[in-house]
Amino acid sequence: MFNPLLVLRQRFRHLARKRGAAVSQAVGNRPFLTGIAGTLIATAMAGLTLATLYSGRTDALNHARETSANLVSLISSDLARNVEIYDLSLQEIVHRSRRSRRSGICPTICAAPCCSIARRSPPTSAEPMWSTSVAC
Repeated sequence: MFNPLLVLRQRFRHLARKRGAAVSQAVGNRPFLTGIAGTLIATAMAGLTLATLYSGRTDALNHARETSANLVSLISSDLARNVEIYDLSLQEIVHRSRRSRRSGICPTICAAPCCSIARRSPPTSAEPMWSTSVAC
């Protein structure tokens, strides 16, 4: 039983061993070439490492820019919504204040000391700042 693939594989192995031995002997006999080859390989590996690190740095910076833009957009929309809510609340307070004046509420409430604090003199230590005894 003769297998042609097995013979080709054996020939290839034998040729590879011969070539490997010849390269090894050539490099072994010339240590200067060995040093240059090692330096070139180390330089190539360092270059590939630096290229990979630079690519990763660029990706990280792009991601940081996107994240900061998203964060600014989120904060901006949140602040705008809060300002709108405060504006609507203040408008409603003004509207209710005007409506309550028109609806004929007890006039003594508006004449109570708590409503006219800005026109009063500062309270003494015995007088409370907010008066709660208002009757209609």
